[in-house]
Amino acid sequence: MTLGGFPIYLYAPVAIACVLGVVMTMQFVALAKTMGIKADDPADSKRLNAALFGGEQQLHDLGVHRSVWIIRIAFIVETACILLFIFLILRAIEAV
Repeated sequence: MTLGGFPIYLYAPVAIACVLGVVMTMQFVALAKTMGIKADDPADSKRLNAALFGGEQQLHDLGVHRSVWIIRIAFIVETACILLFIFLILRAIEAV
């Protein structure tokens, strides 16, 4: 079975990246609720940025350690899946 002339399994990394994108979005929403962040308040964006890129002690102080690490890992794996998809498609094009 093919999709666009390529075997269907080549699209697995894209499916994984989409699922991880949904997981990451859900964790962002949970993180914003936990921290009391409102989307229309520009000052809150600094708090979210501090939570995502702050040190480990700051994460524990805010009580958002688990959510932040899920977001970080999901982002890294999602990026790797997209790069893997590009690599597989390029290899498939070379083989033709």
